Amino acid sequence: MVSNKPARLVAHTAELDQLHERLDNLQRGAVPLRCLVNLCGVYGIGKRTLLTHLDQRTLLPDDIVKLRLALPILPPSARFVPLALKQALLDQIAACHPALTISPAPINDLNADAALTGLAGQLIEQSTCCLFLLDATVRGTPIAFNWLERGLLLPLVRTDHVIATIISRSPLRWREFDTRRRAEIMVLAPLSLEETALHLQLSIPEAEIIYGLTSGLPLANELALQMQAYLPVPSEWETGHKADLMDQILDALYQLVGPDLSPVLQCALEVLSVVREFSVPLMQRLIQHTCGTTSETARQTFLLLMVKQLQELDLVIWDQASLSYRVAPTLRRIIGTYVRYTDPERYEAIRQLVTDYYRQMLDEVLVSRHIHLVEFLWHLLDTPIPSEHRPAHLLRGLVTRYLVSPDGRQIDDEEMSQLQMYLVTDPDLPAVLRRYGTHSQELVAMLEAQLSNDVAA
Repeated sequence: MVSNKPARLVAHTAELDQLHERLDNLQRGAVPLRCLVNLCGVYGIGKRTLLTHLDQRTLLPDDIVKLRLALPILPPSARFVPLALKQALLDQIAACHPALTISPAPINDLNADAALTGLAGQLIEQSTCCLFLLDATVRGTPIAFNWLERGLLLPLVRTDHVIATIISRSPLRWREFDTRRRAEIMVLAPLSLEETALHLQLSIPEAEIIYGLTSGLPLANELALQMQAYLPVPSEWETGHKADLMDQILDALYQLVGPDLSPVLQCALEVLSVVREFSVPLMQRLIQHTCGTTSETARQTFLLLMVKQLQELDLVIWDQASLSYRVAPTLRRIIGTYVRYTDPERYEAIRQLVTDYYRQMLDEVLVSRHIHLVEFLWHLLDTPIPSEHRPAHLLRGLVTRYLVSPDGRQIDDEEMSQLQMYLVTDPDLPAVLRRYGTHSQELVAMLEAQLSNDVAA
């Protein structure tokens, strides 16, 4: 029998406390300015756990109605909410409170729209405030959510009759001004190393081994916790144990994504998770060499369609700073680790293709060299290298070759400034640099001193 008890909450307690505080204020008759909260995050981050805790641990007085809804899945080709799904949402709402009625039964879209607005009107007329809990994590969320926002949330917000918590994988786009100005986004982050240690009931050194595999994703930590019951302590895990855990984590993630992640998309996702950012030309090179060359994969239009599908599944995002695509960071680290442990030959082949690509970009492209340089450096350092090629030595050589004139008297100041910023703010570089006993600030200081000496000479 499946238990209705929510999973143990290890992190995100601050977010839950904030939501409970708003409920307490609501019970005292105060509706907060930011009455719409959008909790968002990647697959397995714990969104439903938080929503369930909020639902099951909340005792409300009779004059506050709880509306607990889940958006329906829309077909990929949907451009509007079908009438049958509108009816299903109306039935969900009406079932939340016995005083709510739908009359007459919708026979077309206009009737359904009027029925939704009518339900909002009934709540307002009864002077009933609503706790609105919505699961908006399915495919087609923007279309279905827009219908609910306009017909239900908008009138309730305008009359201060609602506070809402809505979970989604990516931040919702509020289309109405009055809802947008009352909305707040809370992006859920993975567990820290310390929270992972608490979750797994391990010491920090032991938890750090698991953390290197799970990246603090609660779903992945839960699977690691299950494996601990029949394995030795993590420090004694063999490579095969780690590979088994990564297999289980990927299976669980792919089940959450669902059947829309086809084998071709799955292969592309795994390949692109080994890199940190990618353009369509790099994607084309990687897919053709590792997922098989076909007439389709050779076409950029097909690759762009794949990227669009991965974006619609909230697996790939567009990064405006680097003008490139990226697999969602937490998922990228986990899936990249999966490839490293379960298929090391494929991992090394991808890494070699990527380093060759960035070396070519540095040689042939004069713009955004700081981005290409950091990516090239990161992939070089990702595999242990001889001591004579330590990070400082590698970086000094790359900068001298690509950002300093042949006579050593001129520096590309703009690229140099961007490079220094990237070295300090890069989220993945610290973990790699720790393997070599250094950190980003040391590299920046070394770089400034070395370049000053070179220019002075």
